[in-house]
Amino acid sequence: MFNFLVTASDGAWSLPGYEFSRSRFLEYTSDEIATSFRELKAPQIDALKELPCLFAYEGTDEPMRVGKLKSIKQRDGGRLLFIQPELDQRIPPIPFERIKPLQAALDIRAWELNRTHWAIKDGNLFEVLALAGIALHGVESSKIEKGDLPPASSPELQANSVDSFI
Repeated sequence: MFNFLVTASDGAWSLPGYEFSRSRFLEYTSDEIATSFRELKAPQIDALKELPCLFAYEGTDEPMRVGKLKSIKQRDGGRLLFIQPELDQRIPPIPFERIKPLQAALDIRAWELNRTHWAIKDGNLFEVLALAGIALHGVESSKIEKGDLPPASSPELQANSVDSFI
């Protein structure tokens, strides 16, 4: 699994931090994976920080970068997610022309590169890149798979009847 982060802000991945609207988190993510991350508590944040990241810009002009997330913080009552990206300097920028043939293998869907969002993809980023001949210089894959995901949080309040709901 890996994080796929897309932004329209030029140079965003070189800055010390970036904010995503919470409403853009989990777009283009399978329901099975999204269920585990709808509530962001410590286990979910820890899991996200363990996953490798593919950082992209909207469109097809800019190269993509590989890295990790150093930190994830919720702001403004959870409406914003502030992340600190950490680009892996051992892996050079990957031109879109090298990623384009890998889009299906990486689950990068149609129109996805035209919208700022943060998706979690079910696939082995490093395996796909290595099979395509992209040098990874000793970088190891994440050990987190779907079976390792934090369980979905139960709602704090459950209504068992119309009266309790009201």
